[in-house]
Amino acid sequence: MSKYLILCVSIFLFGCVAPQMRTPTVSSEETRAEIGTQFKLVIDKWLEQNQKLQDISGRIRVANTEICNDFVSPYYGFDVWSLDSMGALNPIQKEVLTSKYQLRHNIKIKNIVANSPADKAGLKFGDEIDEIDGKKIPLDNKEAFKQLDKLLSNDQYKSITLKVWRSEKFVSIKIQPLKACLSEAYVGFNDKTINAFADGKNIFIARGMLNFIDDDDELATVVSHEIAHNAMKHNEAQQQNATIGGVLGLLIDFAAAAYGVNTNGDFSRMGAGIAVQQYSVEFEQEADYVGIYFLKNAGYDISKTANFWRRMGAEHDNLYTETSHPSPPQRFIAIQKTVDEIEKKMMNNQPLVPNIKMSD
Repeated sequence: MSKYLILCVSIFLFGCVAPQMRTPTVSSEETRAEIGTQFKLVIDKWLEQNQKLQDISGRIRVANTEICNDFVSPYYGFDVWSLDSMGALNPIQKEVLTSKYQLRHNIKIKNIVANSPADKAGLKFGDEIDEIDGKKIPLDNKEAFKQLDKLLSNDQYKSITLKVWRSEKFVSIKIQPLKACLSEAYVGFNDKTINAFADGKNIFIARGMLNFIDDDDELATVVSHEIAHNAMKHNEAQQQNATIGGVLGLLIDFAAAAYGVNTNGDFSRMGAGIAVQQYSVEFEQEADYVGIYFLKNAGYDISKTANFWRRMGAEHDNLYTETSHPSPPQRFIAIQKTVDEIEKKMMNNQPLVPNIKMSD
């Protein structure tokens, strides 16, 4: 059978019309070199996007500690990376990262926010962290980042001393952190969707969103919205709702089992799924509302905010449904009213803090 199949395919191919021009021959070595060149462009762009995100998110976090209340953490103003943190890489990509950026398994400084504590202390791009306050950073990727996060979680906001490897010698850097809203920001390297989300502690902006955004004010709008989700503890609230819904569904599963019906936990899963969506629209509205205050306190132009979400709604209305997000028209109107509210407070010299919902 396989011989007949090969014969049929061969006859088919011989019957096809081939191109007539003699095109240049490209060697595998040339192809490999070009793959490396294009990957360098991708990394350079990604680093540029990371830098912009760190600059904007740092500015918003530091300016809004009053609104964030106890949802705060030390802010140093630097971001890190390692060869392992880049995920799955092919040999060409590894070669680019090691040759151009001298990236290894050790943690290195990736971005430094201008005028941040790290910048003022003299930390530089490419510095390789060896120790923090005398504690060695391990080479194992998972353990290294865990250790780093633990050492930087300084509840007393005391200064830390980094021992870094720079230009073939060790350098000691002492950094005095600021207080800022707790929300580290990251650019998803492989995510090209027009998306952003918060996980309760961090915020993630997809590269597709960064390509859609026109300027710093628009990026600040997205960042503020996601930080507001974290600051208002929406992720935590949704998890609590899911737990409650799951328990209620479990009671139905137990009741069905008492009558000899095996539901396979369907009601438990259904209850959790329905409950986690409870107040989703309201959480989004609250993130919009609080996020605009974040924007204004950080000195960004809030007059563009409503129009940005209008553009998102008009061009990408399939991203949002009224079961999880406000409809684009509702969102635009509510945001514009929030802008008016802030401007009125400014005219009356009132504090720029969101209005707390009064209990009935």
